Amino acid sequence: EGPVRMLRVVFPEGVALPPDEAVTRGLAAFESLLGLATAVVLSAISDEMYGRARIVFQRGGEPAQNAAIALLQHGVLEQATALCAVGFEHTVPAGCVGVGVGPIARAHKTFRVELRAAEAAGGDVDLIQVGAHVITAIKQIPSRKIDPLVSTTISMTSIQGMASSQERVDAVTFTGSVHSADESVFDALNGQMDRTISGIARSMGVAYEFEIRSGTPAVKCHAPLSHAIFRCASELLGGEKVFQFKHLPSAPPVGLRPYLEAVPGTLLLCNPQAGNAPFSTTTAPIVELFCQVAGSFLSGFCK
Repeated sequence: EGPVRMLRVVFPEGVALPPDEAVTRGLAAFESLLGLATAVVLSAISDEMYGRARIVFQRGGEPAQNAAIALLQHGVLEQATALCAVGFEHTVPAGCVGVGVGPIARAHKTFRVELRAAEAAGGDVDLIQVGAHVITAIKQIPSRKIDPLVSTTISMTSIQGMASSQERVDAVTFTGSVHSADESVFDALNGQMDRTISGIARSMGVAYEFEIRSGTPAVKCHAPLSHAIFRCASELLGGEKVFQFKHLPSAPPVGLRPYLEAVPGTLLLCNPQAGNAPFSTTTAPIVELFCQVAGSFLSGFCK
């Protein structure tokens, strides 16, 4: 009886690990060790747990979104009230863990720009060249105008020219997307992009249309859950061995968005490889750390 707590473990293929056969075998062994050790810990504290725990393992090489959606359709989150996603992060020092306290997946919106030669300019304007200027300028906006600590990118997804003859391009349309960990930057980006496109268009005798469309929101760690796991980890390991990730990790766990859109959750990060150290020397401590934190979380916070 009681609520269901879920642990999700993702194993990346080759992320931050030397691409050799020994490491591949070591990673497979690490998966087995982590799964068995977690099961042992949960069995040992089963009398102390209020509710049930559900463990889901997913390799990073799988089609992440498809795998997550399929699991959700099969009821993997049925009755679940909290999720702790476990992933690897190469910036976490060996013997330490990181707890997510900020965004896990960035918000994104799409945009469309259309350029047409103004009537006064006649057919002398090279719209392809104007489009190249616009693309170069708007892609520089995040680095010039946005806080560098806020992960923000502008990506181009398509460009198309429409010509009525071989000598003249009548219109150029391109589309793209904006991604940011902080949704509050979208209003500023919208204005900056519009002013940038307008300035180039006026200076080169071009008419333009610009629109930015709604997309998907950012996915953030559940603050109370993050603080609870951070407290558990600090008590077990010492505060100097526990880090808070306020910004996106270098490689956010794949396919995590569908889970966290369905249930509150957070992120627990570890690193089984430290610099040039052999994989085997860091495997056992990471297994022990994860099991300690998972056991404390499931027995203490779940009540």
